[in-house]
Amino acid sequence: MNGSARFGRIVHHTDAEREWAYDRNSEIGQLDKALDAAAMNKWTVVDMKNDWKVVFPFKKRWTVRVWRAAVRKLAAPVVS
Repeated sequence: MNGSARFGRIVHHTDAEREWAYDRNSEIGQLDKALDAAAMNKWTVVDMKNDWKVVFPFKKRWTVRVWRAAVRKLAAPVVS
């Protein structure tokens, strides 16, 4: 390194409910080397489950209000 400022970040995928969860000994991906490097190099580790309020912002929750609005839109007459 040339001595200039750097920022290192690791995204720790810990939220199996909203995405995938993998850690040091996971079957689908292993993060052991990255977590060790983050600790050694003082990188920021972002915990997906605890640090992110929204993982995929384009996924809307289909609440009753959203369903009703969608049905009204589909039922509206088509104007040509």
